[in-house]
Amino acid sequence: MNNTAFIGLILFFIFVLATAAESADTWVRVAPGFLNTVQCQSMMGKIYIENSAAGTYSLAITGVPEEWLEYPEEVFVEGKKTVTYVVSPSDPGTYRLYFTVEGDDFDFEDNVKLWVSSKETSELGSDEGSGTGMVGGLTGMFTFNAENQTLFIYALVAMGAALAVLLGHTMLKHEDEPERAY
Repeated sequence: MNNTAFIGLILFFIFVLATAAESADTWVRVAPGFLNTVQCQSMMGKIYIENSAAGTYSLAITGVPEEWLEYPEEVFVEGKKTVTYVVSPSDPGTYRLYFTVEGDDFDFEDNVKLWVSSKETSELGSDEGSGTGMVGGLTGMFTFNAENQTLFIYALVAMGAALAVLLGHTMLKHEDEPERAY
């Protein structure tokens, strides 16, 4: 890798960092991306909302009976806000929750798969009494949200820079070796 390519790669990572650091007017994330719970037990999820100008947003969650859900239908957000929703399913099965967040000139839609095991099935492999099985318990560990966005971007840039240095060093090392005649 020559110096021009190396500088180009560094400039690319700086561009990625600068582009990612620019915040959109409104940013929404639903977490976790998959819910795993037991029949008649509640499970909480989060809706992260971030905006550059204060505003009121209406929330809607569909896909399951209304009596299974608890969430505010409207929230005021100035900067960042974490909204908690609760799902308390009464029937086992596989469902999909559909999320809608609407504000002035802003519409967001997402969906999350909900797996509800029966009380008998839950005794095999889930954390007793927690309402989360192995999958539901691990999905929150890998959630990408507003709180860790900057850290993630810095880690990505650092890994890219380290890779560029490593590749540049390896390429220079091979360019200095004489050709071998066999």
